[in-house]
Amino acid sequence: MGVDSGLGVCGYYSICTLKDDKRPTCECPTGYSLLDSNGPYGNCKPDFIQGCEEDELSPTKDIYEVQVLINTDWRTSDYMWFYPFTADGCNESCFSDCLCAVAIFRAETCWKKKLPLSNGRVDITLNSQAFIKVRKGNSTLQVPQLPCPHYKKRKNQTALIRVG
Repeated sequence: MGVDSGLGVCGYYSICTLKDDKRPTCECPTGYSLLDSNGPYGNCKPDFIQGCEEDELSPTKDIYEVQVLINTDWRTSDYMWFYPFTADGCNESCFSDCLCAVAIFRAETCWKKKLPLSNGRVDITLNSQAFIKVRKGNSTLQVPQLPCPHYKKRKNQTALIRVG
């Protein structure tokens, strides 16, 4: 049984950067760590739990902070976009949305991204800002490592009622 490693050279939650020799290197963003410290091209994992249920316990401003990454993008995981928009509006829109893990702002457009993040990359031609939400403090709560590959199917709950 293999492990799904996301899309591209780097795994889930990871950011790919090309070195001067054009070889890729993978890094985890702040608040994330390598799932396997011996696998430099592997998956990162969040060191915190993020989600709507967890966020209901405290106001967002008390539990999250935003890290700004320049010219960084995760090409997948978009679930909403806005145009025209401002960088501040993009940051605030993600910060106040419990589903949003990262917002990318580029050319007056804001893309909100949900977990899991995959195919992260740094590219100086992007001219973008990434606003990534991370939990404040040293909360290192248990989180699922990757999306579960097995989903339970809902049973057919359709009933036939005979009227006679």
